Amino acid sequence: MRQLTARPIKPSTVNLLVVFCLICATVLSYRPLLNSPFFAWDDAEYITNNRQVNNGLSFNAALWAFRDTSTGNWHPLTWLSLMVDRMLYGMDPRGYHTTNLIFHIGSAVLLFAVLLSLTARRWESAAVAALFALHPIHVESVAWISERKDVLSIFLGLLTIGAYTRYARNTAWQAFLPVILLYGLGLMAKATLVTVPFALLLLDYWPLNRFSVSPSPVNRKAFCRCLSEKLPLYLLSGGICVVTYLAQQEAGWVKQVPLVYRMGNSLVCYMVYLVKAIWPARLGIMYPYPAANLYPPMQIGLAAIALILAVIAAIRQMRRRPYIAVGVFWYVGTLAPMIGLVRIGEHAVADRYAYLPLIGIYILVVWLASDVSAAWRHRYRMVPVSLAALVAYPLLGLCTFLQTGYWKDSVSLFEHTLRITADNPLVHNDLGTVLLNRGEADKAEHHYRQAIAIWPRYPKAHKNLADLLMQKGQIRDAEQHYLRAIAGRSDYLEAYSNLSQLYYRKGRLDKATETLGKALALSPDTHWLHTNMAILLFSAGKPEAAEDQFITALKINPEDGELHYRYGLFLTWTGNHKQADHHLAESVRLK
Repeated sequence: MRQLTARPIKPSTVNLLVVFCLICATVLSYRPLLNSPFFAWDDAEYITNNRQVNNGLSFNAALWAFRDTSTGNWHPLTWLSLMVDRMLYGMDPRGYHTTNLIFHIGSAVLLFAVLLSLTARRWESAAVAALFALHPIHVESVAWISERKDVLSIFLGLLTIGAYTRYARNTAWQAFLPVILLYGLGLMAKATLVTVPFALLLLDYWPLNRFSVSPSPVNRKAFCRCLSEKLPLYLLSGGICVVTYLAQQEAGWVKQVPLVYRMGNSLVCYMVYLVKAIWPARLGIMYPYPAANLYPPMQIGLAAIALILAVIAAIRQMRRRPYIAVGVFWYVGTLAPMIGLVRIGEHAVADRYAYLPLIGIYILVVWLASDVSAAWRHRYRMVPVSLAALVAYPLLGLCTFLQTGYWKDSVSLFEHTLRITADNPLVHNDLGTVLLNRGEADKAEHHYRQAIAIWPRYPKAHKNLADLLMQKGQIRDAEQHYLRAIAGRSDYLEAYSNLSQLYYRKGRLDKATETLGKALALSPDTHWLHTNMAILLFSAGKPEAAEDQFITALKINPEDGELHYRYGLFLTWTGNHKQADHHLAESVRLK
């Protein structure tokens, strides 16, 4: 096995030219992105409607960022970066997109620098970095502002690997401190970096050769040393896994699906991402699970065979071509947390999950092509490889440019996803909401009904359709869909609240109060439910009880400007003008 050690690479004109070409090619490929808006999928929750982010960076905002798990994740560094963007760009989405693109370009440059330092093979390192920068499967991670956590975490993950290569040269414990620090920061951007210690162990094998001594591919003593030195990283990984699982469970994202289903689906997903890497067509924002939550047995069987054969081939080539084992196990290992063994959400696969894992496949393909071409005795052996690169990379850049075009707005993105996927109720529902906000109520109703036809017990679609029908004055049909939404999700607070409003409009105040009371019984600490109850009680001629509800709501959330405004109006109506002025002024301050 060729002995390679990590070493610093001095800047050279050629290296700087490679970096310049990487930057230019990536900017050209992602050019349409810079005119894209915020999207109707998570961007409101993360940015446009997020009061903490909109207040900008401050001490209190930073404390909130480190406490918050409302999105089902703990990623304080992501929140802080969005707050900085808010201060720099206001509500101009071009600035947020630019930041995402800068992190993506930075990661590509870092990948080139790290591989060059590890292997001293410039053109192979450049080829891998270019695949990472230009592959269209990565458009989702870059184009989706809410996926700031993806581009930021991978940037920090590659910095961690870079720091580790410096540590590997001298193994002084002081050199390991930056590795721990950068890794901890990366985990605070997104938890998908939990597999980085495993990736570092693979790099110990190749190209660092820290525990492989000929003729044995693995020296047990050296392997144990490499394994044990990463104990602080394992502890960080374990801690973030626990925090993330609890956050996702609290958010209701963890789905109870039989283990045998999850295992079968996971095998197929490994192949799905690989196919997308080879043939990056039909890329969308959401891929639903197949019928009955299980892929066909034939697909599962073929995927299992393919995975087993790949692992066997990697093991057989460990001495002759160790990069094959590194590439295969990097892909399998770093993708494992996102492959569906723990079912999170309703998506079967997600392009953003391939952001880190496909680096292993890129290394495998590029190094294998280089070694095979080097073995050819013909003097023009590099001509076919060069021609293939001259065709492949511009084609990838063009595909990325076209894929980025689908992200020009939410309607374009959702409609494209519906064209390339079947039975996608979530996208139908969200497209309906976007169309409704644009004033296209009939089209919105069509998509809500399509979502319900695919998933008859889909609570959110029933609730959204009921809201639309109530706006149209179709009270009876709206009531039925609110009831179906509650039947599908017994803790659906918004459905209870809106159903209460429906009963109020029908003049059934007792029924309205009873329905809203059920929601309060389910969630007594939800301040806006108390606010709605206060308004309902005031309308029913019970001002004392209404004021009690307003006071309770303010105790729960004294920072809600809308709540202060409503309470101020209530106090005005009851003649308490001094207190009303105070709460109205507070409303202005908060909003």
